[in-house]
Amino acid sequence: MAEQIIVCPNCKKEIPLTEVLSRTIKENARKEFESELQEKEAELAKKRESLEKQEQEMKANIKKEMESRLVEHKQYILKYDDDMPEIKNWKGDWTK
Repeated sequence: MAEQIIVCPNCKKEIPLTEVLSRTIKENARKEFESELQEKEAELAKKRESLEKQEQEMKANIKKEMESRLVEHKQYILKYDDDMPEIKNWKGDWTK
């Protein structure tokens, strides 16, 4: 079977139909891929934003907890003139 050909109405160039079809298929696939990519990038941006917010909240909570523990420790020292037992008896592993 002979290959079907179409003629460009502007330049009158003969173009094999398979070339036209493959170009159309490729273009449609590219558009679909780009659309999916944009959706995925938007999802990732939302997740990143959410994780950054969680990280900031965790940092703030840790800071509050540490500040609270320091106040508690200072009050203990003022009352007992000594470190809290968990501080005084702490043995660090400095080999790591």
